[in-house]
Amino acid sequence: MYSTTDQLSLFVTLETNNSIAEAPETLKKPNCGIVALAATTGHSVEDITTWFRKTYRRTNRWQGRTHFGQLLHFVRKHKGVEAKRVAPGGSLKTWVENETALSTQRGYIARVGGHFVAVIGGKVIDQYETKPAADHWASSKRVTDAIEVKLR
Repeated sequence: MYSTTDQLSLFVTLETNNSIAEAPETLKKPNCGIVALAATTGHSVEDITTWFRKTYRRTNRWQGRTHFGQLLHFVRKHKGVEAKRVAPGGSLKTWVENETALSTQRGYIARVGGHFVAVIGGKVIDQYETKPAADHWASSKRVTDAIEVKLR
C-alpha cells in the first residue's frame, strides 16, 4: 500500500511522463480503472490487478478492462479506503473546476465515456498522461460516474 507521499510521488512520476512512450510498462496497458484506483487509494497497480484477477476469475492474460461497479466493489471491500459515490455531470473540464474543489485531501475517479481517470489536485491522471483537466484529451467528454476517495 502507498502512503500519501507515495501517492503524490506516483502523481509526480505520471506528470513527468506525459507520453505513453515514457510511461512505465504497467501503465501502458488497457487498465485505466486499475491505474485510477492505484492513484487514489494508495494500493499498487500489481496488487489491484491481482485482486481483480482473483475476485472476477480472470486469467493471467487479462490486462485490466474494468467496470464502474467493480471499482466501487474494490473501494468498499478494502479497509482504510474511505470513498463515496458523487454526482457526475458536465464535461470533465467543467466537472473538475466545479466539483473537485482542488482538495489535496481528496482524489476522484471519474468515468468519461468508456474510460476511467483519476483526478487529484485539478490534474487528470490516466495510464497515458497527467495533465490539467483543460489540457487533457478527454476534457470535453461527459463525466457519467464518479467516486470521491479520501487520500491517505
